Amino acid sequence: MAQQLSVTDFIQAQAANNSQWFNTEHNVNAAWNAIFHDHTIFPYNQGWLIIHPEAYPKQTDTNGLQNDLKVLKAAPRAQGGFEEVLLLCFEGKGSGAKWEAVQIQLQGFIQAAVGTTQGAVCWGIGAIGSKVQFWRYQRKDVNLDFRSLYGNGEYMVGIHIENNFIVDNNINVGRHLVDGYDLSADWASIVRILQMMATREPTPQGYGQIP
Repeated sequence: MAQQLSVTDFIQAQAANNSQWFNTEHNVNAAWNAIFHDHTIFPYNQGWLIIHPEAYPKQTDTNGLQNDLKVLKAAPRAQGGFEEVLLLCFEGKGSGAKWEAVQIQLQGFIQAAVGTTQGAVCWGIGAIGSKVQFWRYQRKDVNLDFRSLYGNGEYMVGIHIENNFIVDNNINVGRHLVDGYDLSADWASIVRILQMMATREPTPQGYGQIP
């Protein structure tokens, strides 16, 4: 009987053995669409996730900025119906793109999506080929004293693992790793951060160090 393989087995194998597969943006986005749909990796359990490809910032928008994947959480309201709240935004590029370009594009889209309310927050994920980086986006909070990366009152706080802790604090404004986490070599670290994002709401203060 043939061995049953998951989509993530395929993705990791491609990252390890067929790096050219990640040269094209549509393959990168397809890989991450599959990852967000895998409940063992992204275990959001407080409602339903709605994953929008080629999404506009607002649900009512019909033109303008577009993002590769927008992940909304949909939970039933007590009074009936559903509430959709933005959980994270993802921007993918084929191999060879620059992290600064990914970060700037992601930041611009999230700003348009969450609005200009002071302290508005959202998780952000950017991928180039088989590499990935994680951020927490927020609008400027007058109670937090640190410098905006682009001088416009917006902040992209790098999320990474250090000394076996997930680090999410506001001294990491604008930070990104030199080359990101690799879908093959760094899979365990990637899953840890994804599980944190799926189970914790982003906050303007950050979570500091998460075991």
